[in-house]
Formats: sequence, structure tokens, C-alpha cells
Amino acid sequence: MSRSNYRKLTVGCIGLIAATIVILLLSNLSNSGIKVFRKTFETDDFYLEGESVFYGEDKTSTCHVRERHEGENYRIERLNKTYIKEDNQYFIDEGQGISAVLATTEEMSGIEEMFNRKSEISNHRFSELDLVSQYLTDILSLAGEKVECVCQEYHLQGDLAESLPPLKVYFLDNELYAIRSRGDDRFIFYVEAWGKN
Repeated sequence: MSRSNYRKLTVGCIGLIAATIVILLLSNLSNSGIKVFRKTFETDDFYLEGESVFYGEDKTSTCHVRERHEGENYRIERLNKTYIKEDNQYFIDEGQGISAVLATTEEMSGIEEMFNRKSEISNHRFSELDLVSQYLTDILSLAGEKVECVCQEYHLQGDLAESLPPLKVYFLDNELYAIRSRGDDRFIFYVEAWGKN
């Protein structure tokens, strides 16, 4: 066998082994961590807690966030404020007690958008999302090092799908690791705890 053919065979074998490892990683995720994650989040009755990070050019900003979702109702705690939606009404608690957010009908969409921006999942209901792709990718860890994760990308069903950024969910070692819900990839939410209410 010539050297050229031997190299081609070696490269082909390495490529085949790498492809097999990727397929095994993705199928292993499908059979373990992903099932628990989807089963929990698709009920729209779950909680999330972790660090929301913005990687700016000059500095990195962090903020601890807690979210609790129960169907259409939710509670988001971040930066010493709590944002609450209950029975289609909006409230904010800044430490002095809960205050209703009063708005005209025309202002209501702006209030809803503001509350959605406070959510690390942009208040998407997982039961209304479609999984469109799954792939391996590198992201920064909270310590600033690159880690290889499995990313699942979800899109909203229907007419709003094109106007909203996809929801990207990252798994590291079959565990939910991070979430991106904004169009700007400098924002990332590192999940510390999550589960069913």
C-alpha cells in the first residue's frame, strides 16, 4: 500500500471515529438529560436559577437570577427587583412591597416586552417551541474557558417565529448548562439549579 493511500485510509478512519463519537454523544443526550429537561419544561411548570452574564468589550457584567413559571404566571427575581405576572396583570416589587404596573391598552405590549426581556427564556412557553436543530458547539464557561456543549435550538411556532431570536439550550455532560434567548450572543445564562415546581 502506498503512503498516499495509507494516509487517506488513516484520515478516513479518524473521521469515521469522530463522526461515531458525535453520533453517540447526541444519541446519549437524547436518551437521558434531554428527556428529563423537555419533560420538565414542556409542562410550563418549572423553576430556573443561575448567573446571567453579559460579555462586553470592556467588562463582563453578572447578575443572579431566579425564575419560577406556572403556566402563564411567572416570577423573576433579578437586581433586587421581582417581576411578577399573575392572572394577566403585571407587578414589580423593589423591596418596599408589591406595586401593580398600571398601563393603558396601548402601553401594555411595551410592558409585556419589558417583562419578557427580564426572563432568561424570554418567557417562551416550551410547549409552544419546536426543536429545529441539535449540534456540538463551544461556548465560554463562567470561568471564561471554552467548553464543548450540545446545543439544542428552539424556534417559536407560527407567525412570530421570524421576529424573535431562537432559544438555545446547552448541555454539558448530559446536564442543562446554559441558555441563550437573546439575539445578541454576548448574553448567556449559566444554569445552577432547575426543576419542576
